[in-house]
Amino acid sequence: MDELEGRVAFITGGASGIGLGMAKAFLAEGMKVSLADWNEEHIAKAKAQLAGNNAVFFVKTNVADRESLRAAVEETLAHFGKIHVLCNNAGVNGGGKAADPDFEEWDRAMAVNLGGVVNGTKIVVPIIREQGEGGHVVNTSSMAGMVPLPNLGAYSTAKYAVRGFSESLRIQLARDGIGVSCLFPGATRTAIVPLPEDDPAIDEDNAPQFMKDLWAAMRDAVDPEDTGRAVVQAMKENRFYIFTNGEFLPEVKQRHREIEESFPDDSPSEARIRFEKHRSEMVRNIMAPGHKGASRGGESK
Repeated sequence: MDELEGRVAFITGGASGIGLGMAKAFLAEGMKVSLADWNEEHIAKAKAQLAGNNAVFFVKTNVADRESLRAAVEETLAHFGKIHVLCNNAGVNGGGKAADPDFEEWDRAMAVNLGGVVNGTKIVVPIIREQGEGGHVVNTSSMAGMVPLPNLGAYSTAKYAVRGFSESLRIQLARDGIGVSCLFPGATRTAIVPLPEDDPAIDEDNAPQFMKDLWAAMRDAVDPEDTGRAVVQAMKENRFYIFTNGEFLPEVKQRHREIEESFPDDSPSEARIRFEKHRSEMVRNIMAPGHKGASRGGESK
């Protein structure tokens, strides 16, 4: 995917926020984009912003509904003929804390934030494979997929799962010439966290300090178009991890130190050592330069 001009991207949650930021960055590279979104207001605003651009196609879909998503993909293929880049970006906030008794909101958040990524991958990746022209998948996780958000248990759970799903997918697709990246945005100017000045129903004065701090961070958040440009660069370099917010680095480093220090100082058996050697060599062989789809730094392509 060093050359993006003329390639077609299918972006879920594409009519606002990070999805729209990716779309604009892709268009600047000469790509064609299909913006799949559920929110009609967002679609209308995006259409106004991108009016007159023949490289843009809009389609309404619900990523949690597999038939709805499959129909959106078929409409995109009918319009552009192919799909080379899949961006599983659609997401919703909420879902409640991990120990809350409610299931309905939890299930909805998981269905979109995790289920939408799985659905998009299982529907679109076979198409990219069949084309045989290479491609790339970008799955939007979150910094909540690297460090926990205690008040957003469902969101963090889904975003951690997206990270693991993407790491497995990257290995699986290496031989097919299809790269995989995982995006971990922090505070970004999107509609997923409404600000008090944009929603009269929010009582900022009586809100918990956590939300006040979150709103303050969102007012100083990253521009989605900058995030889109970071995605383009990662695709060209075939990097798996895409980070946009440097303020999380100290906590991530500390977390990794704690993980390393928690391993036992044992003497594993020869059988266990042999199995781990076999597993790690198998992964390295799949990812190694020289294989179809291998790329710089041993990343998949």
